[in-house]
Amino acid sequence: MPLSHPQMLSLVSLLRSTNPDAQKQGKELLAVLSEDDVRATMAAVGNLSRCDLSGMRLAGLSFRGHNLNGCDLSGSDLACSDFFRAHLRRANLSGCDLIGADLRESDLRQCSLQHVDLSETLLTGARLHRADLTRADLTGANLAGLSALGVNLTAACLIGADLSDADLRPSVLEPTILHDARMAGADLSRARLQSVRLTAVHGHRLRLVGARLSGADLRGSDLKEADLSDARLHRTRIDGLNLTMATAQRAELLHLRTTRLAASGIDLTSANLTNCRLPEAQLKGARLAGAFLLRVDLSGADLTGADLRRTWIRSGRLAGACLRGADLRGAWLGCETSDGIDLTDAVMDETTTVVSPLV
Repeated sequence: MPLSHPQMLSLVSLLRSTNPDAQKQGKELLAVLSEDDVRATMAAVGNLSRCDLSGMRLAGLSFRGHNLNGCDLSGSDLACSDFFRAHLRRANLSGCDLIGADLRESDLRQCSLQHVDLSETLLTGARLHRADLTRADLTGANLAGLSALGVNLTAACLIGADLSDADLRPSVLEPTILHDARMAGADLSRARLQSVRLTAVHGHRLRLVGARLSGADLRGSDLKEADLSDARLHRTRIDGLNLTMATAQRAELLHLRTTRLAASGIDLTSANLTNCRLPEAQLKGARLAGAFLLRVDLSGADLTGADLRRTWIRSGRLAGACLRGADLRGAWLGCETSDGIDLTDAVMDETTTVVSPLV
């Protein structure tokens, strides 16, 4: 016999109780109900906040628009369940089966989603501010336009995920895997990205302002017009990285190694480049005004038309570099090797200091 509405409310009261015995009784009652009765109960009682539904078999149920704030659903089978526009703030979904579930436009703020497989879950328009997705599997997930300020993605897997225009400021993503992710227009400003794998990422206009990328792997990524202002890249792997027309004002670029870095038109105004080996770097039209370059190898680099005003270079290597038409006013150039440097049409005046062996 189907439950009456008062019986349904009594069941929810037991599930919401802080008394362990009452919670156990409520879960035992729920477990013996037929699937139709469970569906009817969930549909009739929209407010399930603070209920203990952990470890339950609730696959395929509709929680559309329901209030599940503070609800404990940890370890439950929620595959193919409907959470469209559901309220799950501070809910515990750790260890749940959410494969095929619909979480579009749901409120998941401060929600726990640790060790959850979200690879086939719909999350478009969901709010994940300060949610905990530690070790979550988001392989191939569609997170385009996602709002997730301060989300914790520690050790999560986002291989092939679509994060286009997602807002992840200032999230924790270490050591997350973002291989082949689509991140055009995404905002990871001030994010902690140490040791993150950001290989082969499609990151046109990606914002990484103030991000910490020490030890990260950026090989083969396309970061055209990306903004890395005030970012820190220390021993970051950058082979095959494309930084054409990117902005890296005041960035710290320390101990970087690669050949033929694609960075034409990059803005490195007031940046710190120390102990970097960047032979044959493509820096045509780059802006390096006020930059600090200590022990930087730019042998064979193309700096045609670059802005090097007030740039300070010490113990550098510029052998075979092309500085045709570069603006060197106020620059201090001290190089260990400079054989074959091309200074044709370079702009220099009495404020330009050139130290041997350039002269």
